[in-house]
Amino acid sequence: MEPTSTPPEDVEGDVAKYVCKIGHNLHGDSEPVFRDVCFSSRVQAVYRSLGFKRPVVPQSMYIFKNPHVGGAVNPHQDSSFIYTDPLSCIGAWFALADCSKENGCLWATPGSHSIGISRRFVRTESGESTRFVPAAPQELPTDGAVPLECPAGTLVLIHGSVVHFSEPNTSDKARPAFTMHVVEGDEGVAYPADNWLQFESGVFPELYQ
Repeated sequence: MEPTSTPPEDVEGDVAKYVCKIGHNLHGDSEPVFRDVCFSSRVQAVYRSLGFKRPVVPQSMYIFKNPHVGGAVNPHQDSSFIYTDPLSCIGAWFALADCSKENGCLWATPGSHSIGISRRFVRTESGESTRFVPAAPQELPTDGAVPLECPAGTLVLIHGSVVHFSEPNTSDKARPAFTMHVVEGDEGVAYPADNWLQFESGVFPELYQ
């Protein structure tokens, strides 16, 4: 199942409220507010505590999840999209508002961090589009999934193999979040050239810089 957000059937009124997310390089030099968060000493300390030697940041996003129109995000695993060999992706998901089942909090399947991944999202040979390998939809375990309800300011760390998703926001309250994905850039960990997400310079920013 793809991690896409289901849009409303009719888009009327303030179009801005239907924006799903902005990414994927908010940690870049052109966005100092987001960059200051991503490369803060507190975030660096988190990844040092997880044993990262030379972490790099391929991706960051602001997710809106607006009232009534924020759609469901299908079950997925981040390492299918931010892939390394061996797997090393750990996402940092910051709750920018109180998160509840009513406004579409995250859900995660306990124990799914141990199942690995069997599907990747890659660039085609031409480099002009993307595809899943294998192409058939992946059935991911969601039985026993638990809601990650949390107050604003909470940091949720997401292992790259953890199956997670969210339901629609049916409330009057937005559920914005900021997320960044970090992978190990040390020797012995490969970031394949066919990954869909590549940095223009060919080198992702280093977290410990």
